[in-house]
Amino acid sequence: MQHDDGRRAVLYCRVDTGWTCTGGHLWWRSWSAPHHQLEGLWFEGEDLVSDFVTAGQDLVSTLDDFDRGVFVFIGEQWQVRWMDDEASRAFRVKHDLEVYRR
Repeated sequence: MQHDDGRRAVLYCRVDTGWTCTGGHLWWRSWSAPHHQLEGLWFEGEDLVSDFVTAGQDLVSTLDDFDRGVFVFIGEQWQVRWMDDEASRAFRVKHDLEVYRR
């Protein structure tokens, strides 16, 4: 991410799917329809300075912003610059971030 004033940050995003238990007892359960959420980790320099979770309509708005190449964080608009695969891998290794595998 880059701000108009020259500041830079890294936003690590992980999208997850979840369900809510709607009923059941011990050996059986009923589950809601799946829902998606984005977990974000905000790094400035080498430091993790904030984290957040967004879901529902806020997630839709965030993904739309990404498509436009912008991200609004704490009221400030940042320009999105995507890392290539190698830079992303190096960042995840450096900060010990796991990638969910299916």
